[in-house]
Amino acid sequence: MFNQNYSRNAIFTGRYDAQGELSIIYSDFFNIDGKNIHSSGCGWSMEEAKSNAYQCAKLLAKEQNIGASHTASQHPVFKEEMNGGGSKPISDKQQHVITKMANELGLNAEREAHASYGKSLGALQGAEAHQLIQKLKAKKGEAYAV
Repeated sequence: MFNQNYSRNAIFTGRYDAQGELSIIYSDFFNIDGKNIHSSGCGWSMEEAKSNAYQCAKLLAKEQNIGASHTASQHPVFKEEMNGGGSKPISDKQQHVITKMANELGLNAEREAHASYGKSLGALQGAEAHQLIQKLKAKKGEAYAV
């Protein structure tokens, strides 16, 4: 992804943790969509640290382009990261859809949630519910194909 040439402005350092593993921190300016974004990243190699810093810079550039607001304790959240509700609790609509689809397939919605995520249907996060719906849709397609 990156070549071995590093910016003259880049700063990187490494440190050994308690287990003797070396971790590297890389900090630099990245030009993304015509904006110079300063970002840092860490990793087990220089390339991984630089890649992580670049990914963070992309997120910051995206935030500036969209104008997403956030506080220091909350990173910006973009729609495509939500995947059906992200870490929010399962919605009533998702619960209804899962139960209905499971019933149509002769399955138990609670058992499907436990089998897939090890928790009850009501304890699923929105993203997990979204994935379970997709899984049931695929099963439904298989049932009709038989």
